[in-house]
Amino acid sequence: MRCESAAGNVRLCHRPCEQGFVVTRILLLILTASVMVPAQTFTEYNLPTTASRPTTITLGPDGALWFTENATNKIGRITTAGVITEYALSPAYDPCCIVSGPDGALWFIDDDNLVPNIGRISTSGAITQFPMPTGVQPQNIVTGPDGALWFSVAAGEIGRMTLAGALTFYKIPGAQDPYWLFPGPNGQF
Repeated sequence: MRCESAAGNVRLCHRPCEQGFVVTRILLLILTASVMVPAQTFTEYNLPTTASRPTTITLGPDGALWFTENATNKIGRITTAGVITEYALSPAYDPCCIVSGPDGALWFIDDDNLVPNIGRISTSGAITQFPMPTGVQPQNIVTGPDGALWFSVAAGEIGRMTLAGALTFYKIPGAQDPYWLFPGPNGQF
């Protein structure tokens, strides 16, 4: 099993399988500070949908953890008390890459090869989907320092979307396809 730090005190744990890594459970890592030796406590929560494959997780503006459930077409929410709520996407896409947005909602990629979308889910579970133009396959999404959503595109581009859904694309010189974007301390990526 391989674990990666995600947001704050949360870890995603992956189990290897034939098609890459699969997350089967969400682990909350609670660190207890001590002068000599820090104690660590792990609490493991099983998801209600057993076929779910959570792929990314982020801290939501409501203090809960929000995650994408690939293979079951859902967005999940878990409180620090372990209460899990799942929100089904319609039409049924495979969500990936979720981030807290500048508007108090969560934004995610609907990873469908035929009609990819960028999705928005409010903390009350209302979902809005923004279809991408033909040939645009978003890979990852982040909130930019300008209050817009920025995402990498599999065609060697970086996309920018306003909260209203207006799109702008920037071509990357050369033949590189970006994947991860991170805002830098200078207000750029």
